[in-house]
Amino acid sequence: MSEIEPNYDALTMRITSGNLPVMRLHYAAHALSNPKHEEGMAWLMKALSGYKGIEDPDWLKEMEIMYSAGGGAKIFPNWQDWLRDSNIFIDGVAEMTHSTSLYGSYDHGYANPACYLVHAIEPDGMRRTLWEFYGDGVPLSDISRIIKGERVTLHDGRTFEGNPYAGKEKFKITDPSIFRDDQVMERGPNKSIAYLFTREGVHFLAGSKGDDATVAGWLTGTLWADPAQPEYQIHRSCTNLIWELGRLQRKKLTAIQRRTRNDPEDMVDKDNHAWDALKYWLKRFPVGSTTHVKPTQEADFTWWRDLKKKSGVAKSYVRDFAR
Repeated sequence: MSEIEPNYDALTMRITSGNLPVMRLHYAAHALSNPKHEEGMAWLMKALSGYKGIEDPDWLKEMEIMYSAGGGAKIFPNWQDWLRDSNIFIDGVAEMTHSTSLYGSYDHGYANPACYLVHAIEPDGMRRTLWEFYGDGVPLSDISRIIKGERVTLHDGRTFEGNPYAGKEKFKITDPSIFRDDQVMERGPNKSIAYLFTREGVHFLAGSKGDDATVAGWLTGTLWADPAQPEYQIHRSCTNLIWELGRLQRKKLTAIQRRTRNDPEDMVDKDNHAWDALKYWLKRFPVGSTTHVKPTQEADFTWWRDLKKKSGVAKSYVRDFAR
């Protein structure tokens, strides 16, 4: 076996806010456990035998020094592979026809982020999320302006671009809790957040809460069953939606709880604001309510070219296992 240099990049140091030095030594620092080399990859495969793969939260927490990874199993365990090697994500300007239907969905927040998404459904049933607003500490009046298409700059210097599809949405759907009359007014009875939006010229329909496992099942079981030919796509500009989906986890049981309980279906209630907004819309059009139109003509070159244009797929991907 040839001598292999240690991986010095795997040794990191920092100073905490309390002025204490902290050193982190990753397993890849050792020459014989660095997966970049054949010997290290062999060690990694052996070390993973006690875990459920490289995305196992226990592995991430114990071996990859990711202390926030203890929330449970990932809802979409192949997310990083999909980001690189699938047609779930689209770039550029989304092609639409006069028959494309646009919709908005919203999850309210102030201390926590608020999120507004714009979605499209094509006549053949293809679903897409095209645009997002996402931010915390944004006043309701400014959120309304953004939804109506105005560019907004806040007092703290943050700037949010206006909704490019403003006024084209058939309807906007949101968390039903914002229809509660719990906002104290200077004069008169309490009003709802939905009423305050209506006063700003933004009108919402009430969606329904919950059903995380159901919607996640639609995505993995149908809409993304074939990542190369998905039935739901996300524009890469929706960075916060993409970030949240990759972080969604199931709640985790302790070792003692696992003796008497099945793994929970509930998700960890954190970093899920764009996810909630997406759910309100997807539940309005349950999977199976629309289907792709099957071709009735022979699948010649022209048909495949037109299909590629309609689906928004920029290119085909070939997995490169050398990366």
